[in-house]
Amino acid sequence: MKDLKGMLLLVMVMAGLGCGESVDMAQQDLEESEALSAAQDDDVKVEDSESFENSESSEGSEGYEELITNRQGLSMNLNFSWASNDRVRVLINFPSWQQGNEPYKICLRPKGTSGWSACYDVFPDSRPGAASSVCNWAGECQTTYSLPAVGGCGDFQEVRIQEGYPPFYREVSWASLSPCGWIDGQVIGTFVGASGGYPAGCQISPSAPAGTTGFTYQGHFYHTPPSPGYCPLDGSTFDGANCKVRFIPREPGFVRWPGDFLYNPYNCN
Repeated sequence: MKDLKGMLLLVMVMAGLGCGESVDMAQQDLEESEALSAAQDDDVKVEDSESFENSESSEGSEGYEELITNRQGLSMNLNFSWASNDRVRVLINFPSWQQGNEPYKICLRPKGTSGWSACYDVFPDSRPGAASSVCNWAGECQTTYSLPAVGGCGDFQEVRIQEGYPPFYREVSWASLSPCGWIDGQVIGTFVGASGGYPAGCQISPSAPAGTTGFTYQGHFYHTPPSPGYCPLDGSTFDGANCKVRFIPREPGFVRWPGDFLYNPYNCN
């Protein structure tokens, strides 16, 4: 381009534009033309750079949008309980019909351990007719899963429900469950390991009063009265001979001498 413009200037000089003023004008035209060309080159570079940045921004935006989508958690209420001696029940209540984000995982582990020892790829949406899903007339649905307990005797169970695509898993809900279970809406027993010839059990408080002896009879805990007709523990009643304390939450119940009341924990036998 520069060679062509130089030749043009030379031709103009040779054609009679030889005066100093004409030569100066031609030289000025050449400089302006070169400046314009350089500016156009810069514009092309800037445009290419912007296109590249826009391309990167677009890809990043899509990734961000996907991340945001995966973080839109399901609206749910989680209930975690024992289904049987060695299985847990995960019950999810949905206030309305919703599918959530696939994949959907339920993970279990013994409390206090790192990592999740058992994860299940499930998709418990609330579609009518879905496996284990029940919906009422208002569109409120629940889905139930029965899963093997983890760990050993005395371990608390932890459940984590997560959704999304790796690496953007999001914890939707979490709960823990005592080996002594939920009785009457609360955990009433404290786990006690096997010792002194007694098996592991869940101890109920309070124990039988000092000076009395505890025992079990027909599905209930009892103790001998400290004095005739006197039963000092809250809720206990005198049956004409002994003090009836309460029903045994989970058989078999037993007493650690002389008066500790215990019942059978979950996931121990």
